Amino acid sequence: PHSCGKNDAWTDEFVEVATGAARAVGVGESMCVWSLDGALRCFGHTLPPTSKSLVDIVQLPGAHSLAGGASHLVLVGDDGRVGALGGNWYGQLGDGGAYGNEVVMTPVWTEVGGP
Repeated sequence: PHSCGKNDAWTDEFVEVATGAARAVGVGESMCVWSLDGALRCFGHTLPPTSKSLVDIVQLPGAHSLAGGASHLVLVGDDGRVGALGGNWYGQLGDGGAYGNEVVMTPVWTEVGGP
């Protein structure tokens, strides 16, 4: 794990980018910034690519809510769908993907039914 101490280069870049962010979330040993323009950028060790600098991951223009967990990000779309990206080692994302060392960095969207 890496610290985000006062003189840490990771912190300096993160704080600079986070000032224009809609949301910042932790995902395991990664930190992600979701910008107002819909861009998701992350750094750390949980989500690929492992990096000490913020890396563009994906555009999320149709999402309005974002939450992070141990190895996943969960999104709520403007249209009411729920999406997930991140660790899919045991098919957790529900995309029918192969089991193994798989990490999906494009959201898998699911329709959510209701009464």
